[in-house]
Amino acid sequence: MVNHKEPQRFIDRERKPYWIAMLLFLCLVVTVVVLIWRSATISKESIVFTSTRDGDHEIYLMKADGSNQVRLTRNGGTEAENLDAYPAWSPNGKQIAFISNRDSNHEWYVMAPDGSNQTRLTYGIGHISRFDWSPDGIHIAFESHKDGVGEIYVINVDGSNLVRWTNNGVVDQYPKWSPVDDKVAFVSNQDGNYDIFIIDLGNGTITRLTYIGSIGGEQLDWSPDGTHITFASHQNNNWDVYTINVESGDLNRLTEHEGVDWMPVWSPSGKQIAFNSTRDGLWEVYVINTDGSEKKRLTFIDSGAGFPAWSPDGTKIAFQFNPIFPNENDGIYIIDADGSNLERLTVYSGDWTPAWSP
Repeated sequence: MVNHKEPQRFIDRERKPYWIAMLLFLCLVVTVVVLIWRSATISKESIVFTSTRDGDHEIYLMKADGSNQVRLTRNGGTEAENLDAYPAWSPNGKQIAFISNRDSNHEWYVMAPDGSNQTRLTYGIGHISRFDWSPDGIHIAFESHKDGVGEIYVINVDGSNLVRWTNNGVVDQYPKWSPVDDKVAFVSNQDGNYDIFIIDLGNGTITRLTYIGSIGGEQLDWSPDGTHITFASHQNNNWDVYTINVESGDLNRLTEHEGVDWMPVWSPSGKQIAFNSTRDGLWEVYVINTDGSEKKRLTFIDSGAGFPAWSPDGTKIAFQFNPIFPNENDGIYIIDADGSNLERLTVYSGDWTPAWSP
């Protein structure tokens, strides 16, 4: 009698490794798809920010409606000792850069939007205080006080090709990358006054843009088309907002008021500029058209509204509320660009530097 079952068992034994391999491959594909979907979901309509709610400066992420608040970094220690701060999204939303002193120096790190893959990119530089992404997401310009004064550096996001662009022995600070090309604006007191200079990374030249002086370091921002820069300057004992044409040097003063107008930020459409002001006695958020018309106060929260950040579509502005004396209104808020629909997203006094995902 012929046994026909043995060949079948032989075939099954031969096929088993194949099906196991296929199953493992499918599991890998599903895992990759889930990770990609999760990363895209996390970065879409999210806000990253710094907070001291757990005792030290750490970085958190939340949805734009304030839900799903998640701690991304865990530096540990006390507020005075440890710092993970100043988070900034890469242009494609796949990475978040931040400054940390977890390894004893203020160095530059990047991580995924879910907090994974935290990677140190600078070594031996230290004292990094501000930085900005290139529009293609390949480089970062940053400021370091390693030699006692601020100098401007550029580095690849994989930590390679570090280049020091200034070496003046004076304060060079707050680099801001053009959104359209390889130009980096920064503030310097090379002649004793704080003015704006521009590095052209393509030809290696550094040119002076303004001759007005007294420009605040955190006060400059490029227009979306890269043709203008807005900034705040202290003239005649008063801070006001200006714009300047990068090519022609034509200067336009947008505000003129006894109150302090500063921290201007260009809207994604290029038609408006948000800024902070004490013109009504309290720190509040205002918007103004780029020709200086239609100034409008957006917030009425009784002091402390600052660091406005536009949503990518330009319909909303996030800002922090951190008055000198903490109160029940502390936290991060969003508001429509027309001043309607104010929403409170967080309730902690140590929540600051909100940044929208691209």
